[in-house]
Amino acid sequence: MVNVESLPKLKRICGAGSWVVLAISVMTALLLIGCCVYTALALTDPEYVMDPMDNRGTVINSICETIMLAACLWCLILGRELLVSIARNESPFIHQNVSRIREIALMLLLSFLVIILLQILLVIALQPGLYMFDVPLHMLVSGIVCYVFYLIFEYGTALQTESDDFL
Repeated sequence: MVNVESLPKLKRICGAGSWVVLAISVMTALLLIGCCVYTALALTDPEYVMDPMDNRGTVINSICETIMLAACLWCLILGRELLVSIARNESPFIHQNVSRIREIALMLLLSFLVIILLQILLVIALQPGLYMFDVPLHMLVSGIVCYVFYLIFEYGTALQTESDDFL
């Protein structure tokens, strides 16, 4: 049985949530700019080292942080588009929402792999004892969860299309 009252509630929550995500996106963009400035300083000035490791470690570490923030910002932008779409459409199960969720999952998983590869490069460039390997498991778990939601929404969209075609 379909609860008729749940869709308007979902639309109101998504509408309000899209504004919250917009504010968080602006803060993330400012953090990303700061991280890019830090990375640029680490790349251009060999004397600019804030970490106790040498400059190669600082550069690779700041590049990893920049990638994480960029992936977070992109996921926030796509997440806001998803919320706005749910707030405006009759059903959350549309192809655009499915592809947004898929793109969020792929972005998280791809950035996880790139960061791991950069960390391996850092361990090779430095002596392994100088650097503590930082595995961003939160990106891996979030990417897997988003991929599961992608599969659920893909199935829901197929059911929605089948139901609409039947009627």
